[in-house]
Amino acid sequence: MSILDSTLVVIPALNEESTVGGIVRLALQLGVAEVVVIDDNSTDHTASIARAAGATVVSLSERLGAWPAIQTGFRY
Repeated sequence: MSILDSTLVVIPALNEESTVGGIVRLALQLGVAEVVVIDDNSTDHTASIARAAGATVVSLSERLGAWPAIQTGFRY
């Protein structure tokens, strides 16, 4: 058993549709237990792409910024 088997990766994201899928897939390939993308009220397809790549997505109803998005991930 690896430490990654119990590792949760939190990714705050704002309009990252071009990169979020690859990052989520890479983290999962490395063996982390779960990837959570905190979608900071993106106006593009960040949430759906992250979900399709295997992440759990928490979508914020308003833009809060990186640190509040990370804190949301901690609460998750």
